Amino acid sequence: MEEKVWLLIEKHTDDKNLRSEKDNIEPGWDWSKAELKDWNLSGLNLSSNENRANFSGAHVKGAYFIDAQVEGANFSGAYVEGAYFIDAQVEGADFSGAQVEGADFYRAQAEGANFSSAQVEGANFSGAQVEGADFYRAQAEGANFSSAQVGGADFESADLTNVNLSYSFLEKTRFDEDTQLTGVRFLNADLKHSYLRRAYSHIDEIVIEEAEGKFENAIEVYLSLKNYFRDEGMYEVSGRYYYREMLMKRKTAWKMINSFKWDKEKKFKSLKECCGNVIGWFVSKMMDLLTGYGEKPVRVVGWWIGLISMFGAIYHLFKGIMNHPYAFAYKPSLLESMYFSVVSFTTLGFGDFRPKPGIFQVVASAEAFLGALFIALFIFVFTRKMIR
Repeated sequence: MEEKVWLLIEKHTDDKNLRSEKDNIEPGWDWSKAELKDWNLSGLNLSSNENRANFSGAHVKGAYFIDAQVEGANFSGAYVEGAYFIDAQVEGADFSGAQVEGADFYRAQAEGANFSSAQVEGANFSGAQVEGADFYRAQAEGANFSSAQVGGADFESADLTNVNLSYSFLEKTRFDEDTQLTGVRFLNADLKHSYLRRAYSHIDEIVIEEAEGKFENAIEVYLSLKNYFRDEGMYEVSGRYYYREMLMKRKTAWKMINSFKWDKEKKFKSLKECCGNVIGWFVSKMMDLLTGYGEKPVRVVGWWIGLISMFGAIYHLFKGIMNHPYAFAYKPSLLESMYFSVVSFTTLGFGDFRPKPGIFQVVASAEAFLGALFIALFIFVFTRKMIR
């Protein structure tokens, strides 16, 4: 810290306000290790790209840099917790290794700023310009980047647990396999052309909006993630988010059913709305149970096994098949009953066994119909996944 800075601090020890010294302070001074906790430096021209101020090791916790000029300033190793950089010019400033927890960079111009290895937990960057900023290995749990311009920023190996990226623009933003993304909010974030795919294994399969019961918001998040990973050619990951998207639509329909209120003046409209939600929920539930919304063909195979076993048990317990046109008293074994169930379900019909006249002919016909339906369903689901 140079002498003129020390003299200013001595002069304003009581009011902790340097705004009156605006005409006397020049950019590029050495403020290193200065004690400026809760001081007001708002609106001051402290640094420029030609004359960079040095705040390394300074204590500026809770200090006000609102609308200040601190481009290229050196805050490395400084204590910046809770400081206010609202609307400040912070382009290219160096906060590497600094304590920046809870600092407010709302609408700040912070393009190219360096926050590598910094403690940025709970910091607010909403509405800020942080294109090309470096957050490599930063601890940024709970930070807020909502509506921020984050294009080209580096989040490789950063801890972004519970970070808010809602409405942010992430074009060319860098992530890697060590970036922690648990609990991140992606509502209406622009993910196109980002490198989020590299950190896909750390993204929640069940996003925070769903966990909070905000199903409508969760639909938007899952839709965005589904489209992003589809465009990146990661169809299996995209399919997982498509499944969650459809599940949220069903939960939304159920929520509407539970909150439905009868409108006495608009009876037909109320009845139509109620029935529409009930039918939509039922169809969605059946699609989930049968195929996992087309993403889980193994469920169809499970239905095959279940139906074949059920019909086979019926034929065995109630002696519903025979091996001769007039062998009405024939008692089929369990193996024979299962065999007949398989050939009926697959519509092979070898003719060595047949259903006994009456109700069992209806049962066998129903099984053949279900078999044809489920085989076609499996082919459709399997083909859909393979051609993506």
